[in-house]
Amino acid sequence: MSTIQEQLVAYLTPTVALHPMVAPQGAPLPYATYQCVASAVNNVLSGPPSIDNTRIQVDAWAGTYPAAQALAKAIVDAMQAWPVQNILLNKYDLYAQEVQTYRVLLEFSIWQ
Repeated sequence: MSTIQEQLVAYLTPTVALHPMVAPQGAPLPYATYQCVASAVNNVLSGPPSIDNTRIQVDAWAGTYPAAQALAKAIVDAMQAWPVQNILLNKYDLYAQEVQTYRVLLEFSIWQ
């Protein structure tokens, strides 16, 4: 069985160029990065848990603020259509001064 990260990559790749944690140097904008920020352990009294919860951060990166917003919207729309149960927990608009790039941080809670 594939990990939730592998499933996420397979699902979102048609929407956006997606990289684990950090994009390769020189990667063309726009793109997205992803990382697991938490994976809650669900304990049960007998047998393995029937469901896992993972929090995944997906960052939309673009050269302009409107482009970052548009990419974030496309990612959120794709996530809402994904058959895997998930909800958007947080959304932050950021600017990475060191690389002069706009970023929208999206945090999803994914149940599977």
